[in-house]
Amino acid sequence: MNTFNELEQILEIREVFHLKKEKRGKLLIVDDNFEIIYALEEILKEYFEVLNAHSCEDAVQMLDNSIKIVILDIKMWGKDGFETFSLLKNKCPGVKIVFHSAYPGNNLNALKAEFFSHSGYYTKGEYKSKDLIYDLIKLLEE
Repeated sequence: MNTFNELEQILEIREVFHLKKEKRGKLLIVDDNFEIIYALEEILKEYFEVLNAHSCEDAVQMLDNSIKIVILDIKMWGKDGFETFSLLKNKCPGVKIVFHSAYPGNNLNALKAEFFSHSGYYTKGEYKSKDLIYDLIKLLEE
């Protein structure tokens, strides 16, 4: 659940960006951790139509051209985020994929992510909700 400060930040972002409750676009969260998916859905559901997948296979099956952004974990059981990235890009080359991982920026896997044409990299627990929302809205405007 969001802390009071996170809720204040979300309210602030509405004021700063004059956001209405209308959805800005459709995004897909891909993570094998149900708690991470729930937390992201709670943060993003007022601004986006949020779908979720718990595996690479689910994500590939769900992805279509109506989904504009994918938030993708790197470490997942089965196919990892890098293999999933490639499969998603092959299916919908225009989709924007943002890595969302527990690996800090200096970790080997985080460095490996730089070889992929991703649209962003977020380390879990090391960013503010309002920054994520802002960056995702900006991605939709590109």
